[in-house]
Amino acid sequence: MSGILEKMKSNLGLTLDAIVAVVALCVIAWVVFFSVPGVRQEIKQTEGDIRQISQYRNASVVVPSVDPRKPDETLEGLTISQRINAQLHAMADDIDKQLVEIRDYTVRRNQQDHPWLVNKLFPTPATAALPHNAREQYHQSLARLFGKPGPNQVGLDAGMPPTDVAIAEAIEAVKAEKLASRLGPGFNDQAIGTLEKSEIEPIVQAMRNEQMQMLTQRAAGIHLYADSDPQSTDYPFSLVPISRVPVQKELWEAQMQLWIITDVCRAIAIANHSDDPTSSVLNNPVKRLLELTVLDGYVGIHEAGGVLIKTDSSSASASRSSTTGTTKIYDRPATATGMAGQNPDFNASNSENNENGEAGELAAINEKVRTSDNFYVSPTGRTSNQLYDVRHVRLRAVVDFKQLPQLLDALEQVNFMTVLSCDITNVDEYEALSQGYVYGSGDMVQVDLIIESLWLRLWTLEMMPDDVKISLGLIRTEGEKVDQSKMGAWGPGAGDSWENMPPPQP
Repeated sequence: MSGILEKMKSNLGLTLDAIVAVVALCVIAWVVFFSVPGVRQEIKQTEGDIRQISQYRNASVVVPSVDPRKPDETLEGLTISQRINAQLHAMADDIDKQLVEIRDYTVRRNQQDHPWLVNKLFPTPATAALPHNAREQYHQSLARLFGKPGPNQVGLDAGMPPTDVAIAEAIEAVKAEKLASRLGPGFNDQAIGTLEKSEIEPIVQAMRNEQMQMLTQRAAGIHLYADSDPQSTDYPFSLVPISRVPVQKELWEAQMQLWIITDVCRAIAIANHSDDPTSSVLNNPVKRLLELTVLDGYVGIHEAGGVLIKTDSSSASASRSSTTGTTKIYDRPATATGMAGQNPDFNASNSENNENGEAGELAAINEKVRTSDNFYVSPTGRTSNQLYDVRHVRLRAVVDFKQLPQLLDALEQVNFMTVLSCDITNVDEYEALSQGYVYGSGDMVQVDLIIESLWLRLWTLEMMPDDVKISLGLIRTEGEKVDQSKMGAWGPGAGDSWENMPPPQP
């Protein structure tokens, strides 16, 4: 040790250089291994903060569209702050609130004035007698539509012209009265033969006047011509064939058709002012109800409806039905999702989306939220989907041409009905008069309307029997639960709100 010290003293310069070198190495090591990484981390964090601030100063925000058929709006160049965040949250909350209010309103309107045939009939009858009671109630409810309107009761105040027998009896009575006044009470055929032509003509005119008076009085005493006899060929309503031992699917279809027929009758009653005793066939827009038929099947699932704009000639399953005027779009079995089968293109598009990763997932979500327009089926593009079912109904009636807009306006007022097509043909008023129909002054036409009717699943699904759900592709087997997450897409934040709504009142 003393030797080393002696060498250091004799070589003081080298010793100092060595000490400086060691200190320098220590300083360099500290800078490299301790100081520089910290500085680098600080610089990296600062750069990240700068980038984040830049993003906040020039951000883009997607604002959901209030119209589900229009794309969301992207706002560019926003500076994010607490105030901006609060405003965006307020906008989103306001949209959610409006969507829930719209949903509640539409459900109330869709349910309004649509009583059940009998209480506790759907989805399964509470007692064995209920299906038979519902069958009778179905026919009675249709019969009541021909009567006068009353509290909570739609009434067409309809009737038919006087019968040929009644007219013949009235004419014969006038004839006898006129002959008796001219020939005396004990006249006979020989006495009638002595009358001159000038004496016979007033009697014949009196008989004609009596016939016309009877027909006019009848027209003035009712609001609409319609045959209420279900056995008659002129009976206007379509009837659901319900078996002697009714099954739930038959009763559900009877319930749906009764609601739809009642809605159209309500619109006719509005147009005709059926509750106004001063109105009648002579001055009403709708003179005669010829046909009111609910077309078979759910549009977009079983049928293409009553208005077919374009057909795919390559589809072997497309066929025109001669009895209903509807077109089948496909015969493939429906799936449990309730979406494939309602949208024939869903399976293909969904498989493509799945191959695209995250983009595919977003597209699939968008498919669930927004319904697709299908203008091949109708001018509105609406078909049955996860939110509502679409049914079409055919209305044929004799209408005063100048007052036709009143009927069309009335149809738009009731529930969610839309006129899809209107065919107009001329009516021979003199031919109608020979059959006993007095329509009043004006130009009469026959209109053939196809009307669209919407039914929200938000309230019908709970009461829908299993066999109906299976036919709609909502479930595969009886007792299977429906995935309600696919039924209530009403916008951001409103996903499961509808599940807390009260059930429909029987």
